[in-house]
Amino acid sequence: MAMSTDRITAVANWLMTNGIDPADVPIDSNIVVNEHTITLDVYARPTTDAGRSAPGPVIERRSVPCVSQPPERWPA
Repeated sequence: MAMSTDRITAVANWLMTNGIDPADVPIDSNIVVNEHTITLDVYARPTTDAGRSAPGPVIERRSVPCVSQPPERWPA
């Protein structure tokens, strides 16, 4: 089921509040939130030294501090 525009906007705003660029998060990322951290899949940015040679996007699991908890309920 596709997410509504209101829901996508709400999730993007929440991600940005927590210092996460929504453009770095795959639409099907598994996001786990606990009291102190957010763990999620993100697109890895190429490094400046050797770069990345994998075909297609590289996705890595990352944890960041949770500054703002998600709302009790997201828009439908």
